[in-house]
Amino acid sequence: KPVYIRLRREKTNLFLCIDPKDTMTDVKVKLCGALKLDKTPDNIRLLMPTQWDNKYDLLEDAWTMSKANLSNDALVYFVFFDSNRGRFTLYNELLVPINSLLTLLYVR
Repeated sequence: KPVYIRLRREKTNLFLCIDPKDTMTDVKVKLCGALKLDKTPDNIRLLMPTQWDNKYDLLEDAWTMSKANLSNDALVYFVFFDSNRGRFTLYNELLVPINSLLTLLYVR
């Protein structure tokens, strides 16, 4: 049964419908298509918040939803590779107050 997950980065929230058999690479491909990004899945990392403040677990590309322990309405952050800095965006650069979230996108 397909489920929805929330993907967040800065001021963007995206809701994706994914199949439990989808890998994290499949999710990245859907994310690129939904946002019409000039990025490739290799330039994106998916992170899931942990129970500890400001700590995130990297979701490995080969993992399925089950392996990543994602359920309906799970929150997943995404970061891009910054070629100017030669690294991925820092995880704490993701956090913005909820009232400043401007973009809500629903994708099926």
